[in-house]
Amino acid sequence: MSTKDFKKGMEAGAKPFNEKFNEISNATKKIGEQINTKISSLDEVIDVIIDDISSINKKKIYDLNTKIDIKECLDNEEKELLAAILISISNVDTVNNNYQQKFIRSVNSYIGITEPQVSVDLSKIENVENISSQKAILQVIMEYLFLGYGNFDFEVNYEENLLDYFNVNKKGMRDIKECIQAVYNATGFEGISEKYGYVFKEQLDTEDQIDYVKKCFKTYDGSDISENCADKVNINDYVVLDDYLVYKDDTELFKVDKLNGNREKINIKLIGINTILGGGKYLCIRSNFDVDVTIIDIETLIETNISEIDKFSGCSCNRGNFFYTKEVDNVKRMCMYNYESGTTRILEYIKDSENILTIGKFYIKDDYIYLTSCDTIFSNDNYKLDRNMLYKYIISTGKLETLCEIPSSVSWDFLDSDDTNIYNNYLYTKSSMNQVGSYSYVDLDNPKAVRCNLNIVNDYSDIDLFVGYGVIYYVVLNHKFPICKYDIDTGKSDVVSENTDCGFSGETKVGLFKKKTVYQVGYKKPQVVGRWLYYRPLLDKKILKISTDAIMGTAELVDLQ
Repeated sequence: MSTKDFKKGMEAGAKPFNEKFNEISNATKKIGEQINTKISSLDEVIDVIIDDISSINKKKIYDLNTKIDIKECLDNEEKELLAAILISISNVDTVNNNYQQKFIRSVNSYIGITEPQVSVDLSKIENVENISSQKAILQVIMEYLFLGYGNFDFEVNYEENLLDYFNVNKKGMRDIKECIQAVYNATGFEGISEKYGYVFKEQLDTEDQIDYVKKCFKTYDGSDISENCADKVNINDYVVLDDYLVYKDDTELFKVDKLNGNREKINIKLIGINTILGGGKYLCIRSNFDVDVTIIDIETLIETNISEIDKFSGCSCNRGNFFYTKEVDNVKRMCMYNYESGTTRILEYIKDSENILTIGKFYIKDDYIYLTSCDTIFSNDNYKLDRNMLYKYIISTGKLETLCEIPSSVSWDFLDSDDTNIYNNYLYTKSSMNQVGSYSYVDLDNPKAVRCNLNIVNDYSDIDLFVGYGVIYYVVLNHKFPICKYDIDTGKSDVVSENTDCGFSGETKVGLFKKKTVYQVGYKKPQVVGRWLYYRPLLDKKILKISTDAIMGTAELVDLQ
């Protein structure tokens, strides 16, 4: 048989499998769109997709993308080859991230390979005569490389020495990539890494399902933080990571285990005023006197520095990424640094071959960026974002949604990062004006308008606001300094503690012959840690705490040992 005839035969044999992959891809797109639609209003999208999504939907996604089952389709020799290819590729890269390592373990376990070969001649791929086996192996290889690159840029580096050995045409390659992208959009890197080791969970009872959905909409409330841990942090500035709270005390950093309260000093010296951020297992430290940001793996304490950040860049983070704004060709863009891969990319929303995603103010919550735009000139102004509109950008899919117009009365401070938060489905910004007890919000379940300048108190009292896990608290500025808790759902307040003495008073002139007594919170603002509220009376070095659920409660002394 001639080479030409052989290739014709291979193409004819591949046709039904191409049709099957096309069917899989289309079905996957449909399910991916349905899932994205149903979860678009959730505050914690990525965590919800990975941890809380219906097990049945997750299984459907995996099944649609593994019609050619590597355990059933591949013979023993082909399974050995697949395992060896994965090991060989992993040995090429000096660093393989956690997702890639987990992926290799799950694949080997799934196909029953306990002692894979440490190297193999990749040209042996050409000896696999079954086209469906070739496609199954190729998809696994591409999934592994996708976990390392976060996209399909690996094709350039691996085309000649790896991908060219597969007898799969361009359409087949495109179908495989679309399937991988669909799984990533729905379940993230974690979903791909666990795909071959996924254990299906039985469907929950109806009542359990209702509770399950309610949890999806519930803002993190610090309930996983033990009292011992909270006492260690008390009124010190801190960030919440998966397993630790990290706080700074003057020029020193400490991490405290959430469960047992064990405290450990982090050996890094803070110089000047520093901002600490964090998510997942990563701590981010930014000095106000430097453009560098230090990122620390809280488990290994390995440090990574990012030095390309502008001095006045806005910064934020979620569990998997660090975000910062940057001027690129006189346009303010959003950059995203991925902790695991160590790569940075500019977020995009392409219209008419231009990236029209420009950043004014922004607030990041898990997979969503709520943002306003900035003035920019594009070749086609029809696609230009309106700086007076509120937008929602979905990080995992790259989609941009227009939510509503921001009224001019609050446009100057709405979405300011220091004053913006989310409580359940309310995205709100408290007034940045000192002692003004008002806020503006948009209901993310029905984001048709921003409700502006809602008063927290109706008796014109001066108050000092602070926030604990999305919940608004405030100190009434009078001689008792009571601390109150505000319910954004009902618009009502409760007094947590009536007499705290956490401030001081003075006098100021209000005319030629009149004076007015003014009150101000002293030392540091009260702070919520876990299920407790901590504060320091002005004339005392002791720190007191009270349950956040208390009404007219009595505070107790914190043991600082």
